[in-house]
Amino acid sequence: MTLRFLGVCRLVAFVFLLWVTAGYHRTASAQVPVWDEVREQMRDPVFGRGRNHMGATILIDGYRDGTAPITFEPVTRPTQSVFWNPPFMRDTEKDGHFVFYAHATSEVWRPYRLKLMPKADGLLRLVFSSAGGGGIGGNYADYDFVQAWGHDFENGSFENLNEAGVPVGWGPHVLEGTRDQPMVIENPKEAVEGSRFIRVPSWRGYEKTIEVQKGETLTLTYWARMANLEEHFAIRIGLNPLMNASPVELKTKKGDLPEGGRLWSLNRWRAEWGPNPWSFHSASRSAGAQSLFLPATGDWQEYAVTITPVTEDEVIELELTLHAIRSIDRDQNHYRKVWVEYKNLSVEGGELESSDFDAGWKAVGRDPNGAKISVQDGETRLRTWYQAGKRGLVTNIKSGEPFTLRFEARTVQ
Repeated sequence: MTLRFLGVCRLVAFVFLLWVTAGYHRTASAQVPVWDEVREQMRDPVFGRGRNHMGATILIDGYRDGTAPITFEPVTRPTQSVFWNPPFMRDTEKDGHFVFYAHATSEVWRPYRLKLMPKADGLLRLVFSSAGGGGIGGNYADYDFVQAWGHDFENGSFENLNEAGVPVGWGPHVLEGTRDQPMVIENPKEAVEGSRFIRVPSWRGYEKTIEVQKGETLTLTYWARMANLEEHFAIRIGLNPLMNASPVELKTKKGDLPEGGRLWSLNRWRAEWGPNPWSFHSASRSAGAQSLFLPATGDWQEYAVTITPVTEDEVIELELTLHAIRSIDRDQNHYRKVWVEYKNLSVEGGELESSDFDAGWKAVGRDPNGAKISVQDGETRLRTWYQAGKRGLVTNIKSGEPFTLRFEARTVQ
């Protein structure tokens, strides 16, 4: 009896394993997900935190003459992906507009396959892009070795460029007035095929139009990964102007930032270190909350950063947040701790309440006790990581006049 019972248990376990395996490789339903389903999938931790971490994004537009859009069904798609016709784009002209989100891992290339079934003859525009998100101007995705089986699909490895540096057979999909634009990276050691691949920011990228036939499956294959630009830096300093009547634009010119430094807008939808009603400026993307990114080593290095605020107010105050870069393990869905230590902070062209990181400073981040202050060799030092920073206030900064931050910093283990 015992042996027979164990045999039945083994059989049940085997059938269950087959069922789970089949479910993992299941094809997508022909029913395009409704908004509630997509929203729940975006919350699922397997995708990271919402679409910000789903990364690789293809915008798909089916159209003929603008009044008779081509709709289509997903036949198969990767696991950890969402194929979505946004409800706010369901009208006569945009019923053929779809967004395909797929989870991609930071700095690790993975292959993807997407099969679509057009419901009419016509043209299909594909934009290879990245989902919106926080960090440096949103997320960046890399693509290489793109193929459309059974269709004329030129230069899918982006090896051939025209005089403007745009891949032959592709067109740029850009937003005017924004700094973050798609680019071609030449690096034979990193490329999947050949020596080049594309790197595209949130909602911008490179596009291609192909002809499709009703009832003939379109199979797209490509390689993708997320490009974690913050990994190339160590220091991250938040700059959040406190406005009265108007937004504040923080401007820099050549020579104002240390070599290798960048000043970028924070996420358009949420300021990561406190609310900011003016966190985005459509014309320049440089108004309101900003983050300063700088490289650092294990040795102390002196930094000088000059910034000019422009606003209708004569004098402004600015919240200064000292911490470190955001380094994410996307597969494990947690932050890695990159530690940065600061000392000898001063401000020219403004007034800093305290330079000892104590009086007037407050802890910020999800690890408020993680930032440590110590005194060594008569110097006060502040030890931080991304989720453990300190925020102070700089006052009496005059609009139109530059102010300079000076400090020393290094990375620590």
